[in-house]
Amino acid sequence: MKRFFCNSLFYIGIVIMILLGIAVGYNIDHNFLKLYTAKMGQVPIRYCIFIIILFIGYLLFEEINHYTFIFRYKSVSNFIIKSMKQEVIMSVILLLIFHLPIFILNTKEFINNIVLIMLVILNITLIFSVMLAIIRLLNVWINNRITSTSIFLLVFACLDVLLGHFSYFYMEHYIFDFDAILVLPYVYHFYPFIFLFMCTLDIVLLFVTSKKMKERDYIIKQNEICE
Repeated sequence: MKRFFCNSLFYIGIVIMILLGIAVGYNIDHNFLKLYTAKMGQVPIRYCIFIIILFIGYLLFEEINHYTFIFRYKSVSNFIIKSMKQEVIMSVILLLIFHLPIFILNTKEFINNIVLIMLVILNITLIFSVMLAIIRLLNVWINNRITSTSIFLLVFACLDVLLGHFSYFYMEHYIFDFDAILVLPYVYHFYPFIFLFMCTLDIVLLFVTSKKMKERDYIIKQNEICE
């Protein structure tokens, strides 16, 4: 982790998150909640947040994806849990940095809606945990994290466009799309069920990934790559 915090790309990511926070927080004080959630659903904002956090997740993974580290954690499962914890912590840090300019620009409104903001941060953290879990599972076969991340983003973007297309043309039969994926607690009153579903999915993906890594001799492959 020490080398990770010396990586200039990490600090570039922080600067971009601050700029995104300014873009979201600027001039929304007169209708804070609606404008905040609307801006969080805009394509440029959403995908910039996706790319920054997933890329930082990639940097973290590359830092510890070495057979000696996996041996240090004594099992593949412990290694996955450790990497997941680091990715979650880094996601929370980046999201807090992102929300800092929003807080500075809209202090009173931000404090009045602090519970919802915290739920949104929790929701985004869980979403990225699931995304990273899917990428981690995909990487078991591809064994190239940047390629796995790119494939995931491509599939996600295609699905996003497809769902958006059907929702736009068939509004009388609304189909879920990804516009509000970052602010689900604000949109759906049954969010606790969505939260439980994502937690369950995260655990299942962790279990399957651990099982597949053992089956495909992941540690031996990393040893061969390092040599």
